[in-house]
Amino acid sequence: MTGLPDTGETELASQRALSCPFQAGASRVTGLSWAQQYMWHVVNLPGNDQRLDLFINIQVRKPMSVDAAINALRRFTERNPALRTRIAAGPGGQDRQEVIGSGSIPLYVRDAPHPMAYSKVSDWLSPVSGSSPTRALIVATSGRVQYVALRLHHIVTDGWGLRLLTQQLRAELSRSTGHMREDAVPAVKSSADRAD
Repeated sequence: MTGLPDTGETELASQRALSCPFQAGASRVTGLSWAQQYMWHVVNLPGNDQRLDLFINIQVRKPMSVDAAINALRRFTERNPALRTRIAAGPGGQDRQEVIGSGSIPLYVRDAPHPMAYSKVSDWLSPVSGSSPTRALIVATSGRVQYVALRLHHIVTDGWGLRLLTQQLRAELSRSTGHMREDAVPAVKSSADRAD
């Protein structure tokens, strides 16, 4: 699986699979919060694995290169531990969460030969999982970014957190074009942070 399903869109000339590396300090492991345990159970019920994914879709209006967008995604990922949370079975089969300190998230770049009308571009990202809960997509025309999108597993955030994450990503993209200060939007904590 490439991470991008075939959409049949003739306007999309090519796509590239990359990664967005991050370096945010030491990793840490903790148990699941009560809310995460419940959501993990719900997500794993038959038919819910994709239906509960969350999406961020942002149209980029200021000129921005693909490299600048990748740097914005890197800062966004480093600043928000929720995006770096992975779920895995621990000793005795107990599920646990690990906030990854360094690594990368899957990133896909689609080159569109001409500017596109707004659409829910995150639909082009294949489903995420508890072990790989974040995927990112950049859509660009002639090297200029049009859209940045994310698909997120429900285990890492909820609707309230999603609003903050969307604000934070907009802030990082604006910062890349020089239109917003660094501390404009607070980071979203992971459940591991809230449990501390």
